[in-house]
Amino acid sequence: MKKKYGNTKKQFLRGWLHHLKSVLRKYKTYNPINFNTGSNSKLKIKNPILDFIESISISHGDNIGMRSFSGYLRVPKKFTFFEQPEVALSFIYRAMRLVRESKYKIVTLDYDESTEYCLGAECLLSIALSEARKVNNSIDKGNVLINGIYPRNPQHLEIIRDVGLVKELNDAEDTEIKDSSDKDIPLRQIVFINDSIGKENSSAFADDSKNKAAELFTKYINDCLNPYGLELMPDPEAKLKSCMGELLDNAERHCGLTQRPRWYVRGYVNHSHSQPVCELAVFNFGKTIPETFQCLPKNHYSYNTQILPYVDKHKKARGMFREALITILALQERVSCQNFDASDSNGTGTMELLDVFQGMHDHLRRIQDQDVIEPVMSLTTGNTHIKFDGKLRIIKQALKQGSKTRQIYPFNAVGLEKAPDRAYLGKMQRVKFPGVMINIRFPLPSMTVNVDVGEQQEVHEVRK
Repeated sequence: MKKKYGNTKKQFLRGWLHHLKSVLRKYKTYNPINFNTGSNSKLKIKNPILDFIESISISHGDNIGMRSFSGYLRVPKKFTFFEQPEVALSFIYRAMRLVRESKYKIVTLDYDESTEYCLGAECLLSIALSEARKVNNSIDKGNVLINGIYPRNPQHLEIIRDVGLVKELNDAEDTEIKDSSDKDIPLRQIVFINDSIGKENSSAFADDSKNKAAELFTKYINDCLNPYGLELMPDPEAKLKSCMGELLDNAERHCGLTQRPRWYVRGYVNHSHSQPVCELAVFNFGKTIPETFQCLPKNHYSYNTQILPYVDKHKKARGMFREALITILALQERVSCQNFDASDSNGTGTMELLDVFQGMHDHLRRIQDQDVIEPVMSLTTGNTHIKFDGKLRIIKQALKQGSKTRQIYPFNAVGLEKAPDRAYLGKMQRVKFPGVMINIRFPLPSMTVNVDVGEQQEVHEVRK
């Protein structure tokens, strides 16, 4: 009597497939095959913005708390790039992942314990979450809904509502946010929103988006000063317009994206507060400042004769690291990857920006005849965080060519021959910013002129 074996060919194929899957799992290269060709599974579309946010985390396999997530996110107490950039970036990365990947149709952001903030952190969070909510494959119909609890600080609340996440969600076609904040308070706000997502050739007539944004930004700063009977003098106004144009041009040329460079400019001030504060943020995605210079050939003038000698001289000093030293020297006047010999003078943007705001602060101090709160500025690029606090001044350095000078900010009171003060430098260990971000907080004096503080909001908004 013959023994029945069944369909031996099918059994062989099944066993062979099990073996292949076990080998692929061992090397973590298994990709499941969908044999149901008639399924309605969604095709995952590449999102460049979320790719940049994804690259914030240095360790992509880190635990974002998916299993314990209940649809509730508590915003950090210090959600600011001025003091805690690593905390802010870690939260933005985790929030993006949870909104994009969790099964919850509603996510709640709780700002109740958040006491410190900055415009840049709120804008980056709003961009990340507004994109992440659209691509959650766990949600069958519609987008993830985001609601939350406002912070107690009224200025922080206004930034979220008028420039940050609530503004971004309200601009979406499928979203309408019910605002539960107290709008009976008289407001006199000036908001600046300007984006560029795309690439364009430079214009000989200065009518491209970069120059238009720089001109509108200069007008915005004047609008912030006008209630005090003040305005920028022609020289500082020209400097501000020039440095903003250069910063945005750098964002496009050095971002490493040939097709779609992305830069964002934001501004906010409310003159109805007893102590108004002007918040500014400029950032772009792409290459970091150190990456831009490290991609240059070693015989490049700026890299070989300026960057490398400075790095080699100070890299062994306490608290110094290569990326920070490259960034600091790149901020100095006449240091640029576009300079090919000593006669080239590119690289003035950051120094001019710092010079304008130092001059504005000095003038406000003189007319008030008293001490005012110092402005603060921070720059975040890659794993490097640099803080400007107004205690150190710009230094004029003589050049070898005749009587020419250049402006430097060495982060000490001596010069570039001395290592920077490590109190101004921070190295982020677990995260990095994929591009360059500048945040500025510029306190304005108490209102000294009579202005109409009825509810009024002036918005300069351009989105390309």
